[in-house]
Amino acid sequence: MAHLEEDIIERAKNTDMIALLESEEGFSFKSTYGEREFKCIEHNSLVVNGNRRRWYWNSRQVGGNNAIDYLVKIRGMNFRDAVLHLVGEREQTVYAPIKKPVTENVSISKPVRFVLPEQAHFPDGRRNYSNIIAYLNKGRGIDMNIINTLIASGKIYQGVQYNGLHIVGYNDEGMAFYRFNDNRDWIDYRLQTLRASPTATDTYQAEAVSSKYVDKILLKDNTKIFKNNLVVSTGKNAQGEISYAAFRIASTNYRFRGEVAGSDKASGFLIESEGMNDCVYVFESFIDAMSHANLYNIKYGNKDAWKLHNRLALGGTADTALMELLKRKPNIRNICLCLDNDSAGHTAAKEIAGKLRSMGYVNIYERYSNEKDYNDELKKIKSIINEQAEENEQ
Repeated sequence: MAHLEEDIIERAKNTDMIALLESEEGFSFKSTYGEREFKCIEHNSLVVNGNRRRWYWNSRQVGGNNAIDYLVKIRGMNFRDAVLHLVGEREQTVYAPIKKPVTENVSISKPVRFVLPEQAHFPDGRRNYSNIIAYLNKGRGIDMNIINTLIASGKIYQGVQYNGLHIVGYNDEGMAFYRFNDNRDWIDYRLQTLRASPTATDTYQAEAVSSKYVDKILLKDNTKIFKNNLVVSTGKNAQGEISYAAFRIASTNYRFRGEVAGSDKASGFLIESEGMNDCVYVFESFIDAMSHANLYNIKYGNKDAWKLHNRLALGGTADTALMELLKRKPNIRNICLCLDNDSAGHTAAKEIAGKLRSMGYVNIYERYSNEKDYNDELKKIKSIINEQAEENEQ
């Protein structure tokens, strides 16, 4: 294996992150603070420094000093492949003779394939929801009737995530297949015909190993591979197909959350009302949408009160999912922006409200929680209710 020269590594480090993410990921950016940083429009927690090199993805709690770090930490490349990928792209762009318009010489990477996280199962094959039920009910204070309804509808489920691996797809029997993020010559990869979800119809071929093979490695391999249980929330496109998924680890002791690669931001997490309703409550996260539903039940003393209104989680502060929902549901005329009660949430809500007014919407309301967000408010109110109940028993 040839040694990478320092000047090649330095050239890779100097790759313009904005240009890389725009051309290869399809992301777009807007400058903030006088171009001291650039914020991704599709993933508002992804920020690139004004030097266009350093970056940080807040929702994933990962960052780096350059494009090499991005390819290693986000795409799972090893260091050498990342450097060669970056330098190869730059050499082709800079030194190739220009005989056609520049736009025709730019290579466009294929979009990231959206693959749903694997559904957790018990050893006997039954679907496992125990971790997310405990997390949402005990850790987040959300009532069981809301949790069970959303599980039954497929809006949320308990997913599986391995550190050091990424899911590639599912075979005809619905078994999940994976690849390691680093190079391991001893892994027995086999060419498989896969699909992006157990119910998807389109197929593709990829080299991968089954989840059963991964479980065997967990028992034998001493490389600190471990399995996480995730709360996965899903969103569907206009064709009724799941095309968006957000996740967070099912534990109050750790913070690990994000969106599944390739998610369509237009297909946000939506709790639809029963029957026609012209109002939608809009939140940053699916946890806040569920919490607001629970608060509605408490307010009206009815465990089914939450079913009367639409609730949408944007997956951040970008309004992409809201704009798509308004196209699909033209009957919606009342829009309640319930973003986080902080400066970022206030700023985003005012920007969205202004955009909606320019589109002809009149009934737009900013409804902030009394706490930082609606889950914090739910937990506080439930704590008060429990304290009062204990006092009444004495």
